[in-house]
Amino acid sequence: MNIPALKVTDPSLLLLLAGAMHLIFRLAYFFYVGFSLKKAQLDRTSSNEVRYARWLKFKKRAAFILDADGVTLAFVIAASPNSIAGNVNLVYLRIIGVAMVCIGIAIKLSAYRVVGTKGYYWYNFFCAHEEQEYVAKGVYKYLNNPMYGPGYLHVFGFPLLFLSFYGLVAALFDWIVVWAFYFIFERSRTFYYRRSYQRS
Repeated sequence: MNIPALKVTDPSLLLLLAGAMHLIFRLAYFFYVGFSLKKAQLDRTSSNEVRYARWLKFKKRAAFILDADGVTLAFVIAASPNSIAGNVNLVYLRIIGVAMVCIGIAIKLSAYRVVGTKGYYWYNFFCAHEEQEYVAKGVYKYLNNPMYGPGYLHVFGFPLLFLSFYGLVAALFDWIVVWAFYFIFERSRTFYYRRSYQRS
């Protein structure tokens, strides 16, 4: 009995590679960003200029990690299309996926408009003044954590749109990790991190 050998173009091999890369960048998000924020919080001696320079360096690295995390998730989905099977209406799943993508992106963009680039890249952990008053604006008037809550719907929507079972598994893993990140690294400073630098 001849067992066919795996080839580079074999979807299972591509999926394995895409999944491994995505895991690396999601863990880099958790550990590098998380411990960088923790270190910045503990820094009580550096000048504002030094803190700002450190934030710029951090922002560049964090942006690369976040972008690579998203791209590798797309690779996971692309490597496993139509892997959802069973007695379900696949057209309805695609429709639900499109709706989740639209809602998730709309909420994410709305939240980003409120916090701006600085808030999105954790500027508050490096340079913020804690005496600033919190005023809820935009989507934050209705949702306490739109970025990690409903703003994550599109992460599940894209795998549904392409019927990618492994994309859904990766999305669920990502969602669990981002909430762990929030509770371990962000929560103690969320009051300032998300809202102190809202646009007027």
